[in-house]
Amino acid sequence: MIDPHVIQLCLAGKPKGHELLYKGSAPYAFSIARRYLDNQEDCKDALQEAYANAFRKINQYDAEKGPFKFWFRRIVVNCCLKYRQKRKAFLTVEGEIAEDPVDTSYLESLQLSREEVRRLLQEMPDRYRLVFMLSIMDDYTHKEIADELNISTETSRSQLTRAKQWLRKHLEGSKKWEQYGLL
Repeated sequence: MIDPHVIQLCLAGKPKGHELLYKGSAPYAFSIARRYLDNQEDCKDALQEAYANAFRKINQYDAEKGPFKFWFRRIVVNCCLKYRQKRKAFLTVEGEIAEDPVDTSYLESLQLSREEVRRLLQEMPDRYRLVFMLSIMDDYTHKEIADELNISTETSRSQLTRAKQWLRKHLEGSKKWEQYGLL
């Protein structure tokens, strides 16, 4: 995803490094943000914060702990979750609560169209969807999910199980879930 030379340029504070890092990771970052946020403007706002954090904390990246992609993904997901919390608090104060549509390519192995995936995840209860996306799609552990969402690890496990049950129930008619044994 990102060449180590680009990271060295960023560490040196070179604007060219920041530009190359942004250009090399923007589509990936945006696809992550779309899973957690409901419109393009929210994604842009959260990603602006994510890039600011990444540039500010680039010296904390350790290549020995894993690829840059995974380090950066965690920053993007965390910024999206924080943005959701701020947005939800604002909308609740204003007397509205936004819907939480999600755009993701996950479940393509079940041969579902993007529209079917989007519809399923939009219909999934929010408390299940967040844990499902963090665990299955972004490889967070239950402890990490619990820390991010301020819930217990047991609640995280329970919500993931319920999310899978919810998906199984909604995919039962097609039997696609049985073909792949994913749920």
